[in-house]
Amino acid sequence: MSSFWDRLTESEQQDCIEKNVVRIIAQRKGYSPRGIVRQKWTVEIYPAIKGIMNDHGNRVRIYGTSSKHPICSCRLFMLDCNPSLKPARPTIVVRCIDKKFARRTVDLLEKMPTLKKSVLGFDFLISQEEIRLAADASEGVSPAAQQIGQSLCGARVLISPSQKYNSWTRTTVGGVIIIDDRLYALTAAHAFFRVQEDAKPKHSDVMSSNGTASTISSADGQDYDDDIDPPEPWSLTQSTGDGSQTETTQVESRSIYLDDRTSSAQSPSIDAGRAVEKPASVRDENLIGTVRTSANSLYQRTSQLNLEDDWALFEISPSRFQTSNIVEAPNGNILYTANAPQRDPNGPVLVAAGVSGVLQTECSGLLSGIILPDSRKMLDAWTLPEPCSKLSNPWRVTC
Repeated sequence: MSSFWDRLTESEQQDCIEKNVVRIIAQRKGYSPRGIVRQKWTVEIYPAIKGIMNDHGNRVRIYGTSSKHPICSCRLFMLDCNPSLKPARPTIVVRCIDKKFARRTVDLLEKMPTLKKSVLGFDFLISQEEIRLAADASEGVSPAAQQIGQSLCGARVLISPSQKYNSWTRTTVGGVIIIDDRLYALTAAHAFFRVQEDAKPKHSDVMSSNGTASTISSADGQDYDDDIDPPEPWSLTQSTGDGSQTETTQVESRSIYLDDRTSSAQSPSIDAGRAVEKPASVRDENLIGTVRTSANSLYQRTSQLNLEDDWALFEISPSRFQTSNIVEAPNGNILYTANAPQRDPNGPVLVAAGVSGVLQTECSGLLSGIILPDSRKMLDAWTLPEPCSKLSNPWRVTC
């Protein structure tokens, strides 16, 4: 029995290749899928992959018993075959800095009946490389100015060190929401618990499911000395039936400050979203709010943090920051955002990013999956052809 891909005519296969944007993946040209293959991925394949990865019964097979794992993503490309005279073939690319983690993921997916090559006809490719998120800052790029009194939507903020990771982190506020007549800022929870790898290779192997390999470059990491005294955690307790109290977890308070551009020149470089020294933007007048987090990242769900679904909420304390979501488009139009759309971002989009301000770009609307540190759940994500830091890294992901 022939596979889904092999049953398509050559003309239908060619129609599934979007050749306007080309990326080099493992020394092969990669294109975005369209047509029948794109529909198959969106309606059947990606939901199946997401269901497999999020199945509690598969978690030990994927993650093992360790609580530490790197970022991993899963995306569909149309990759040129060898020889290149044949049409590009649909390939599920699993990217991760840890090749063993990616291999476990691919081994699991390939064994699933609906994803077998004899049924689907899609290839698998493992790409060992570092993944940076859109919230991470680029080296040498200062955050865009954030005028006091304007919306926090898209603003870059700084998060104070935790007991476990003795460094400042930087992320972007996605927007402001109202809960019980109080204003809260919404941002990504992974910014509060970053996995710091022991070492990052200067070069990495890319291995396909058929065993072929090549070498590509990956971003160099930068090590920091732990010269900050971490905050002292305090214990969250609960009462028992006999009136005594038992400790449930260690909790610490993390402060969030507006990262304004006026002092960025005096700030230490925050590459990949981290800095050990106290940034110059950390001043009392820039304090927006605080988040109570667990000193143990395995304790994931609180009223302010959810690492599985990757959201964090902190109440906006100063009245001057308590404004609605306003975005000024590049053409000067002022947009007031009231809710989140339920459709995929397909076509022109505005990206409110703390590094470069607001920029307009195109989003394919093609779903991909990403697994974040301290989470064992695949989340929906979309990639942008232009990253939030003005083309500094074409592999950045927004989710």
